[in-house]
Amino acid sequence: MSTLTTSPLPLRAGALTAEFYPDELFLRYARVGAEECLRGVYLAIRDQDWNTPAPEVAVKSLDEDGDSFELALEARWRFGDIRYRADCRLTGGNDRMAFRFRGVAESDFLRNRLGFVVLHGAQLAGRSVSIEQVNGSILESRFPEDISPHQPFFDVRAMTHELADGLQFKTLMEGDTFETEDQRNWTDASFKTYCTPLGLPFPVAVKAGEVVEQAITIELLGGGKSRASDARGAIVELSPDQERRSYRLPRIGIETAADLPPEEWSEATSRHLERLNLDHLRAALHAHDSESLRRIERAQQEAEALDCGLEVVLFVKAGDDVCGLLAQVKERLSRKVDRWIVFDVDAKATPPATTAVVRAALSDVGLSGPAGAGTDHFFTELNRDRSAVEGTDFVSFSMNPQVHAFDDRSLIETMEMQGICVNSARSFSEDRPIVVSPLTFKMRSNPNATGADDATLDRSARVDERQHQAFGAVWTLGSLKYLTEAEAYSVTLFELLGPLGLVDLAGDPYPLFEAIAMFTRFKGGALSPLVSTDPLKAIGFDLQSANRDERLRVLVNLSSSRQSLRCEEGVFDLNAYEYKTWRVQRA
Repeated sequence: MSTLTTSPLPLRAGALTAEFYPDELFLRYARVGAEECLRGVYLAIRDQDWNTPAPEVAVKSLDEDGDSFELALEARWRFGDIRYRADCRLTGGNDRMAFRFRGVAESDFLRNRLGFVVLHGAQLAGRSVSIEQVNGSILESRFPEDISPHQPFFDVRAMTHELADGLQFKTLMEGDTFETEDQRNWTDASFKTYCTPLGLPFPVAVKAGEVVEQAITIELLGGGKSRASDARGAIVELSPDQERRSYRLPRIGIETAADLPPEEWSEATSRHLERLNLDHLRAALHAHDSESLRRIERAQQEAEALDCGLEVVLFVKAGDDVCGLLAQVKERLSRKVDRWIVFDVDAKATPPATTAVVRAALSDVGLSGPAGAGTDHFFTELNRDRSAVEGTDFVSFSMNPQVHAFDDRSLIETMEMQGICVNSARSFSEDRPIVVSPLTFKMRSNPNATGADDATLDRSARVDERQHQAFGAVWTLGSLKYLTEAEAYSVTLFELLGPLGLVDLAGDPYPLFEAIAMFTRFKGGALSPLVSTDPLKAIGFDLQSANRDERLRVLVNLSSSRQSLRCEEGVFDLNAYEYKTWRVQRA
C-alpha cells in the first residue's frame, strides 16, 4: 500500500473524462469534450459543529486500460473523537463512472453528515432537471436561477439534466436519502446534493462498529464519442467584452485591527499604509463590551492616518440604551462616518425593529450617515430572513470562501459566486446599495454550530497562510473583479495589520496588499472585464482611472502551474498564481 500524492489522476470512461484528487477523495470536473457535466463527487465526514476533517488516504491498487479504469483506496479519519475507516472503489467504462465506499466506525462520535456529496456546477442555474425521488416518482424542475434560500429538491435518488447536444447526464445516488441545497448561499459554485436530510435530528450518534455503504454512479446517456476530446486548448484566450462594458469600482475599505496594541503600528507599517487610497475603515462597536469605545477611538486614529472615513458596525439587542451608547460615541468622534451597519446579537439577521431603534437613536443624538442592516454572517442568513432589508438605506452581509471546501481549486471557484450573491441580494432589496462587509479568507464565526458554546472562532483558527502568499493576491483580484461586475456599492477586505491583514507586524506587506493598492489607485474609476475561455484557470480585466487618462490591463493566472495566456498584445507565460499588468492605450 502506498500513500498518494496531491497530483490529480486523469480518468476516462469512454466519452466521459474527469480528474480524481485522491488526497481529498474528490472526483472533479466530469466532462464530455469541453462541456462540464458534473462539478464533483466527494466523501466527507462533518462533526457536530460542521467541521470537515481531512482524511488520510492510501492507494491499494490502480488498473487502467484505455477508456476504463479501476482504483481502490483506503481512507482514515482521526479528528477529535472521530476514528473512521473507509474502503473506497472508483471504476469507469462505457461512458459511466461509479464511486463506492464501505465505512466502519472505529470509535463512538457525533456527526452531522457522513457520506457522499454530489456537486452540480453553478452554470446549470435555470436549466431543467429531472428528479427521480426515493419513492420512484419523477419531478420535472429547474435548478434555481436566483439563489434559493432553502432546499429546492428533497428525497432525491437520481438527477438527470440535458447537455448542449441534446444528450443527457444522469447521477444516481444509493445508500441513503439525499436532498439538494443551493451552495451559492455560501459562495460555493455548485448545487450540493448530500445525504441525511436536515429535517432529521442532528447531530447523529455513531457507534463503534457501525457500517455505512453508499454508491454514486454518473452516466452519459445517448452516446458522446463525437465529443470525446477536450477542445479547450492549452492556451487560455482573453479578449475584450464585445459590448465593451465597464463597471464603476466599489468603495473599498479594510477592517481595523484595533485589538492590537498601539505600538504594533510601526513607522515602517505607516509608510506602506499611506499608499492605500482607501474609502473607509471598518470598526465594530459592541454595546456590552467595555472596550468598544476605546476601540472606536483607536479606529478613528487609524482612519485619520489613512485619510479615510469610518464604517461603524453596531452590535446591540433589545432593551439596550442605544441613545446613551451613541451619545458616548459622538463625544469621541470627529471623523466622518460613511455608514452605520446595525446587527442584533440575538438574531442571525437584523430584525427591522432593531434597525428602527438605532435609526431613531442616531437622529436623537445628532449623528449623521446612512444606516443599513442585514447579517454579519453568511449571505444565507439574509436570504432566509429577507425582512432584514426593511427600513434600511443599504443591505450588508459578509462572505468567506471556506465554509464547505478548503482546497485551492474550490476557493478559486468561489470568486464568481461572490458577484452572484450580490445580484441575488439585489433581487429582493428594492435597489438598495449592497455592502459586502467584511470579505475574509476564512470563516469568522459559525452561527450554526450545534456543539460549541461560543460560535465565534478564535483568531488563531482564522489564520490561513495562503492569505500571505501569491494565492491570496490572485484570489483577492478575482473577488474584486466579480464584485465590481455585480455593482457592489462597497467592499471591506480583511484587516489592517497582522496575520489576518494586509501588512505583517514587522511592517512588511503581504502580496495581497499590492493587489488591493492597485484597485484603490483607480478609486472612482471603472473596470472592463476580459472574456476568458477558461475562467477557472485565468481571468483578465482593464482598470481605468476616473478622469480616463490611465488604463491598466491585468492578466491573472489562477492555476497552480505555469501557463500561457493570450490577449490582443500577444502570448504571456505566467507562473503559478502570478498576475501581470501594463498600461494600455485609452479606449
